[in-house]
Amino acid sequence: MLCVDRTEGELILCEDKDGRRVALRKEQCEGAPAEGDVLVKRGGLYRVSRRLTEKRRRELNALRDRLLNKK
Repeated sequence: MLCVDRTEGELILCEDKDGRRVALRKEQCEGAPAEGDVLVKRGGLYRVSRRLTEKRRRELNALRDRLLNKK
């Protein structure tokens, strides 16, 4: 599982669960992943997992709210 940090030209720059940087070529991915998307490898290609992406965004939003003391 990888999280998209950004794209630069033909590269999609990601981070793995341990915080290591991973650079993928666009042809290694299905579709056009966007910043913050979670990618999973299936059948030799990385694909966006909408379920995991939404889960990660909810978790990050909850963390931000706790840090800012919002309820």
